[in-house]
Amino acid sequence: MSLKCAVYARKSTEQKGVAEEEKSVARQVELAQAFIARQGWGLAEGHTYVDDGISGAETTKLEARKKMLAAAESARRPFDVIVIMSLERLSRDDEELPTVVFALRDAGSPTTPSAAGCWP
Repeated sequence: MSLKCAVYARKSTEQKGVAEEEKSVARQVELAQAFIARQGWGLAEGHTYVDDGISGAETTKLEARKKMLAAAESARRPFDVIVIMSLERLSRDDEELPTVVFALRDAGSPTTPSAAGCWP
């Protein structure tokens, strides 16, 4: 059975030393979709979540992430895995990141960084 995937992309306006094209949410989504296709998985329709121009340290402002987490924790979870460019896209807060990752894992929606291979 093919996995149903959600995609999460976040871009902070504060990234330095990274070309605009490489850090854009459009590029992150494009790369995540290519990764999903290479794995033979499917993208869950309507489950691409984007927080553009928001620092990962400002977790209360990450509205798309909140929606994705709510969907992941719902009884009728619409996807099996979340594909992201790197775990730091979920949060830049070193104390919060493990909490988010473990909550997703416990809800049955592990994260899969497309740039780093599969996790966990």
